[in-house]
Amino acid sequence: YQRRVRDELTNNGAAYGSEKKSLSLANLAHNELDVPFMYDLSALSGTLGISVPPANAAFSALFAAGYRVSLCHTKSMHFKTDAPISVVWDVLRAWAKLHPPKTPRAGSPAAAILAAESTTAVDFTVRPEYHEMRARLVKRVHNPDFWGPKRKAGGVATAAPEDLNAKSRRLQNKNQAKRVKKEEDAE
Repeated sequence: YQRRVRDELTNNGAAYGSEKKSLSLANLAHNELDVPFMYDLSALSGTLGISVPPANAAFSALFAAGYRVSLCHTKSMHFKTDAPISVVWDVLRAWAKLHPPKTPRAGSPAAAILAAESTTAVDFTVRPEYHEMRARLVKRVHNPDFWGPKRKAGGVATAAPEDLNAKSRRLQNKNQAKRVKKEEDAE
């Protein structure tokens, strides 16, 4: 299915209007590992209360341990790996030893995970596999400048410049005029 979508976007992408962005997303989905679980590096780090390790260090540690890693098409810090979750926690535990967090509360998930013994040797040296993965990856295409919410619609944006100047002169000191009128009415 993914191959057919990529072929269609390659051949007839202009008909859909956003061929570069669509093709980028299709390539990213094509390069994902076919494993059931997706992990969020920042959420896992947040669970332990540690700083988020750079993707190149975390992914290289998983590559060094003999596992495969791929980025996920949903968000930039999401990834898929065939490593068991215990190995992912070992990598983050090793990162926590290099960059110690605040002492977690007793009985918290962070305390239990950080107290567990690591079963995997972790090496954060950037591996060639990481560079190969990044080379296969098509960069995410950012939204164009005209994308997203704009000013609230109104008649001012379509008015001629002379009309804007006339409106500005008309509304000049309008609050002051109201105050003067209130004072005169009060007397």
